[in-house]
Amino acid sequence: MSEKNITIIKDVFKNEKNGVLTDGITIIIDGQLKQVLDIISSKESFGDYTETVKEVLFTGINQYVEKYKKEQ
Repeated sequence: MSEKNITIIKDVFKNEKNGVLTDGITIIIDGQLKQVLDIISSKESFGDYTETVKEVLFTGINQYVEKYKKEQ
C-alpha cells in the first residue's frame, strides 16, 4: 500500500465496572485500505473487516516483538 492515508478516530471509554478510562479507536475502512483488506480477507478466509484488522494488527505487532528481541 503506497499511500498511508487512513482515518482513525480516537475516543476514551469508561469501564462501567471499575471506572477506569481507556483509549479506544475507530478505523474508517475505505479507499486503498479497503482494497487491501478485501484481498487479505479473501485469501485468508476471514469473516469480516473486524477479524481481518485484528489478524493484521497482531501479525504486525508480533513482527515488532521479534525485531526487538533480536536487538537485545
